Amino acid sequence: MVPRFTNPNDQEKHEIENKVRAIGSPYHVYVHTIHGSHVTGNYMMLSSKYAKEYLQRGYKTVRLLHPNNSHTWEVEILLTGKRRYRLGKGWRQFFKDNKLKVGDICLFELMESKRNLTMTVHIHLIQRRI
Repeated sequence: MVPRFTNPNDQEKHEIENKVRAIGSPYHVYVHTIHGSHVTGNYMMLSSKYAKEYLQRGYKTVRLLHPNNSHTWEVEILLTGKRRYRLGKGWRQFFKDNKLKVGDICLFELMESKRNLTMTVHIHLIQRRI
């Protein structure tokens, strides 16, 4: 699921589609491109459509995992006006620790867990950083 303000080029779309297929999650993988507000702000908005379908269980936090489980971040989930969700406290640390830049793409894979909301975040760096 790609939010409406994400504009990857054709090559990136192909790479992202391949990565999503490789993840093989039974849930939709949420795709989000980092843009300027993530650099200056302390939050990241989530697609209301995705949040409505997958985050409606009353969770207050989400645990973000590095794909190799080497690090985790506890990030606050906030409900804003009009049923909009955003990642708040903890997002900035995740952003800094992963050295994200404008244009990088995060693939949020929802994980099966009965105890807490957990997402593995696969990061696709833009070409200039490879």
